[in-house]
Amino acid sequence: MAEAGPRPGAHARDPAAPGAGRTHLRTRPGGRAPPVRALRGAGAHARGIDRRDHAARLAPVLHRPDGGPDRRRPRRPDRRDRGPHRPDEGRRPLRGAVRAPGARLQVGPPHVGPAAPTTARRVPPAGRSTWHHPIRGGTLRRWFAVLTTLLTTVAVAGTAQPASAEDVSGDLAAARGVTARGILAHERALQRIADRHEGIRTSGTPGFDAAADYVERTLRAAGYTIQEQPFTVPLYRELAPAALNEVSPAAVTFHADTFVYSGSGDVTGQLVPTSNVVIPPTPQPSSASGCAVADFPLVPAGSVRIALIQRGGCGFGVKALNAQAAGYAAAVLFNEGQPGRDQPMSGTIGEPAAIPVVGALGYADGLALYQASQAAGGAVVHVTTHTLNDPHARTRNIIAETRGGDPDHVLLVHAELDALPSGPGINENGSGVATALEIARQLSRLRVPPHYKVRFAFFGAEETRAVRDPATGAIGRQGSYHYVNTVGPAELGKIFAAVHLDSIGSPNYVRYVFDGSGPAGSERIAELFTDEFARRGMVTDPHPPTSFVGGSDYGPLMNAGVPTGGLFGGAAEVKTEEQAGKYGGTAGKENDPCFHQACDTLDNVNRQALAEFGAVAWAVVKRLAAEGLPGRV
Repeated sequence: MAEAGPRPGAHARDPAAPGAGRTHLRTRPGGRAPPVRALRGAGAHARGIDRRDHAARLAPVLHRPDGGPDRRRPRRPDRRDRGPHRPDEGRRPLRGAVRAPGARLQVGPPHVGPAAPTTARRVPPAGRSTWHHPIRGGTLRRWFAVLTTLLTTVAVAGTAQPASAEDVSGDLAAARGVTARGILAHERALQRIADRHEGIRTSGTPGFDAAADYVERTLRAAGYTIQEQPFTVPLYRELAPAALNEVSPAAVTFHADTFVYSGSGDVTGQLVPTSNVVIPPTPQPSSASGCAVADFPLVPAGSVRIALIQRGGCGFGVKALNAQAAGYAAAVLFNEGQPGRDQPMSGTIGEPAAIPVVGALGYADGLALYQASQAAGGAVVHVTTHTLNDPHARTRNIIAETRGGDPDHVLLVHAELDALPSGPGINENGSGVATALEIARQLSRLRVPPHYKVRFAFFGAEETRAVRDPATGAIGRQGSYHYVNTVGPAELGKIFAAVHLDSIGSPNYVRYVFDGSGPAGSERIAELFTDEFARRGMVTDPHPPTSFVGGSDYGPLMNAGVPTGGLFGGAAEVKTEEQAGKYGGTAGKENDPCFHQACDTLDNVNRQALAEFGAVAWAVVKRLAAEGLPGRV
């Protein structure tokens, strides 16, 4: 069959032309490029052209208007000159084809709309060469730009400093919504900070300052305005381990820890139990040993007495300070004895004491000492502690809030930032801090900003129980008390809800929801949390089982009349058989066996608990920020 000649407007070969062997790309009238089938019909495979000539064929060539041999590359269109490069209405633009003069190469969706008017192209005067080297002009400049960028990147990479220990940008960039992955990124940063500061993040120490700096950097990067509230706090350091020895009637050495804020001393004296020690223990906790000064037998003049105190009924600090007030030279505490309350544990008395305070011994050791004290002649023990208490160490609260939102109606999300000197506190309460931080980050990324202003508070000195509430007599939570006293009643009245996040990564966790027995509106916050869990097919338990007491940073807010709620994974609470059936885990074991211990590290954190609590907290905070709290806004 005879070979057909090229169709008008398609690729044409002119063997007699000076550019023979080259493909001359022409356009159809109206500025449209030839259809793809025309290009393919004149291609190398259709014409049998040597593939080595492929590059030459792809270089667009135009005859000069006067028919001369010069050829030139199509002019790169000016961005303001879009007319000839817009396809006609209703025509599909070329894809994967070489752009010809007057045709637009489009790789996106087809243009829809009327065609722009055609603009005449400038033609160089006859006799002037219009040939350009393929890498000259704009192309050459673009190659130089690419090369410069590559060289700059290599140079920066070669001289860049190592990432800081708190650099979690990779994990955070991948997080969408509040997930365990995003929360764990902050938890890892807190763990690294603790590792560099001897495992200590206590208020007033460099470890706390480093953690506070990390929180501030993260919040600023998310676009929040930051306010610091500095204040002073008593700082405690243990200089050497405690010692506890029975001298008579037998020589026995016991392992005991120094209670945080214990006084320093070396005391030998007669061991005297409080008058209301419960031995054997009842099935349910019932001891109130040492909760009143009257529980301590009188100390004869000139004698040295050391108190033996059982756990239960009130805080360790109340017991220790009552012993001091009753004239005792030292105090030894032991666990109460029920399942889950029978092992050794450490803790804090919350404010500096003048006497050594050690324990808490396991119930078995406490029972042995109690029985020795009841023998004829009693028991003599030796207690030694080496501590340092600085009453004026500096610390701070960190307050951050959204730039927008109704400033007269504020949602407060808060967590305690400090930890006891006994451990890094990665669950208690690093998990609450990390979750609040991640909520703040994700809130700043919402396309529609919250209707109400959202404020995040990271309180220092929660573990420093050195402030006594004149209304209730409770001590503790110095950072939140400082916040309440600083902002005043008018500003507190604008807070329509406060959400507290505490220990939500407990390894043997229970889904505790604060039970809503606080100021009016607290019950509605509790309903939001329980309903959100139920929507996800998850059961919950109220916390505490009987009443909502001010045992953490929410206490001062609750006492100021702020509706308060929150989430809690459990700490020293013992998981019941019923709870083990609902949540899994181990019955008879504390929700967090590493509570206030050196083992409260990243390995102690339950990832599943973080995922569940984090998702629910995020959902409720978003809803409160958008809709407010009925009855308050």
